[in-house]
Amino acid sequence: MGTDNALQAAVDVDRITPAINRALAAQTTPPPCEELVELRQTLQGHIQGLLPLVERQVELMDRATVAWYERRCRLNTLSRKAAQGLGAGAQPTHEHLRSLAYACTFLLENSGLIQEPAQ
Repeated sequence: MGTDNALQAAVDVDRITPAINRALAAQTTPPPCEELVELRQTLQGHIQGLLPLVERQVELMDRATVAWYERRCRLNTLSRKAAQGLGAGAQPTHEHLRSLAYACTFLLENSGLIQEPAQ
């Protein structure tokens, strides 16, 4: 249980959402390359911080379920995707950053750090 608290303390939820919003924002002109690299590094850092928390959540699930399998596959994909470079050209770079932003969103929603709204 102490490990969970240490992992949660290492994640700054208040910094994740602005990074996601920056990556998903529609832009008429691409930002400078340095800004794209910085955003990629920021998103990768958030992914690395959130992955262990979601891994722990998935390990608590029943392995005989479709939900466990789907989350396990998604985590494997996200790990590989986070390690990829930006690519060549504006469109692949933008798509990669959006993909990382969606990965952060998925991880944040499945990390146990935020409460889901009541329905």
